[in-house]
Amino acid sequence: MGAYAFQNAFLAGERRKTRLSTLFVVKSRAASGLSPKARAASQLGGAVEGAADRRKFTVRRIDAFARWLLSFGGEAVPVAPSALVNEFERQARETRDIYASGK
Repeated sequence: MGAYAFQNAFLAGERRKTRLSTLFVVKSRAASGLSPKARAASQLGGAVEGAADRRKFTVRRIDAFARWLLSFGGEAVPVAPSALVNEFERQARETRDIYASGK
């Protein structure tokens, strides 16, 4: 996904922009660490001084950003703000519930 398309997906709408900090967690056993998708995403957003494993983003749609983070299967998880962490956890829980119920 191009940087332009990525940026517009989370900046669409009239809501106030929110600065977010997201932690990229390496959970892969591969020598290179992150999957190619997570490695590419770790270059998006802005650097967080003194925290090489974090990126900061400015978004309007926390729900859409949380869905994007879920696509990393645990390689990228939000750490702030609490509204994003809560939305991410809610979406993850609801997704698990769907699969657990067999629907």
